[in-house]
Amino acid sequence: MSIFSLKKSTWWIRSKQDPRWNCDGRTDVFSVYNIPEEAEIKIKELQNKYGEMPDDLVFGGMKD
Repeated sequence: MSIFSLKKSTWWIRSKQDPRWNCDGRTDVFSVYNIPEEAEIKIKELQNKYGEMPDDLVFGGMKD
């Protein structure tokens, strides 16, 4: 495992412009280079529900 991937992590998505996009979740593998599949799925769900992503949407994560 590289220093750039962590197991059992929490991810989050945040927007100050549109707080409806604020959410979080868990993943078994987190990489600083890729958004976890669970977060990508959530983003697609939110796009279907609310339309275009807010300009200030940010993604983060940390090891649990």
